[in-house]
Amino acid sequence: MSGNGITKLEFNYQGFNEMRTSPEVEAALEKLAQRAVDVAEGVAGEGAEFEYSKYVGLTRVRFTLHASNRAAKKAEAEDKALTQGFGAIQGG
Repeated sequence: MSGNGITKLEFNYQGFNEMRTSPEVEAALEKLAQRAVDVAEGVAGEGAEFEYSKYVGLTRVRFTLHASNRAAKKAEAEDKALTQGFGAIQGG
């Protein structure tokens, strides 16, 4: 620490990226994605199907969720079923 009270921080990008692509983070995100799909399907009712897909890149794991049939698309348009699924995993 210098005399002016400022501390220089160095960001560990390699460690951060290793964490973001770790099996533990991937499992936690998959659990959240499945919860969002379950909530969306519960809101939408019978016949509506939502699903998620996973992408593993060099620096992160990403899940995307979408309506996979016409009933699910209608449920999102009219009732915000998938939006409510996202809200459930965000605590809202």
